[in-house]
Amino acid sequence: PESFNVISRAIDDPTFVVGMTGSRLDRDSFAIRVTTAFLLTLATLTQMDTGIVFFRRADWEAIGGYDEAIYVAEDIDFLQRMGALGKLKGLSRKRIHGAINTTSARKFDRYGDWHIFWIAIKLLPKMVFHKAGSNPIIQNYWYGERETPKPQGSMKSE
Repeated sequence: PESFNVISRAIDDPTFVVGMTGSRLDRDSFAIRVTTAFLLTLATLTQMDTGIVFFRRADWEAIGGYDEAIYVAEDIDFLQRMGALGKLKGLSRKRIHGAINTTSARKFDRYGDWHIFWIAIKLLPKMVFHKAGSNPIIQNYWYGERETPKPQGSMKSE
């Protein structure tokens, strides 16, 4: 309940370009803890994060928002472009404390508590050598039984 108050106070800090809250899953297991430790290590090394992402509208507009032509990891692309904008402006990315959000563990429920490692082994070569959006594993994992969204084109200036 306090998350948006914490975010509101954080957004007043002029030293960052984008902020993130971090997240936790709505259930726990040993495998989920191992996966979380692995993903948090990756997030720290890449300066990416999870949870609620917040930023100023002017910065969103400056980078063109999320690229809707990207099927998977559009949030990572967005955060990389925000980070690049931050470098130009002398600003940083910021992980705030006191506003962590809880997210669903439904992918773990559907695919198993160790699935992240198996998905990564299956997907990494395919993501390197093929278009991610056309990969059936990616389509099934992220979109399941739903109809695959059709890209509406990039929000970036043409």
